[in-house]
Amino acid sequence: MDKLGLVKFEQDKYQLFKQDNQILMSLEELGKAIDYVNKGAFERFLGNNPHLLEPEFSFLMKVDNLENGIIKKREKRFFTEQGIYEVSLLASTEKAKSFRKFARGLITAYRKGNLVPANKNQDFEFLNTKIDKMIAIVEKTQGIVTDASEAEQSFKEGLELIQTKLEKLDKIEKKLEVLVELYDKVAKIVNKHEEHIELISDAVVGLVEKANEKGDIE
Repeated sequence: MDKLGLVKFEQDKYQLFKQDNQILMSLEELGKAIDYVNKGAFERFLGNNPHLLEPEFSFLMKVDNLENGIIKKREKRFFTEQGIYEVSLLASTEKAKSFRKFARGLITAYRKGNLVPANKNQDFEFLNTKIDKMIAIVEKTQGIVTDASEAEQSFKEGLELIQTKLEKLDKIEKKLEVLVELYDKVAKIVNKHEEHIELISDAVVGLVEKANEKGDIE
């Protein structure tokens, strides 16, 4: 079984398959086409018309199914051309009536080979839409990464600024230590000079007193 392409019916697009030169539709796609969007409703419809489960109208096949990024084999039901027409004939919805006419024209176009080019164009359109969505997701992801990178850069610049400030403070602290050390040395020198001055002053006073006693100084 191969993918045949996408066809547009009313406002929606439907995936077609082909096998043994027949058009096929999956249960999900056919249910949507006849307005049985709820899978349970369509299965009840099949339960009321069990002949639609016979090989002439439908069959089960295991196909690849993408689930959370992992491809798994799942059993799905597919409807033959007879099944597609029979389902649209038995369904009571207004959309089923419109789809019956559409399906008849679809099968005729496929037999004449007129369906393939249209489906190819629709496939390209479908792929372009998917690609556009993927590009949008990538751009959004890049935006998040860019914001995170900018935040990281700002954080690094902040750390560098703090480090620079700390280095400057460290230098100032060292200079202060040198100044304090110099102050201590100067203070010691001054103290020594004061002691010397005090000794000289005492000596001078002593000499003056002795000179007065001897009458050398009036």
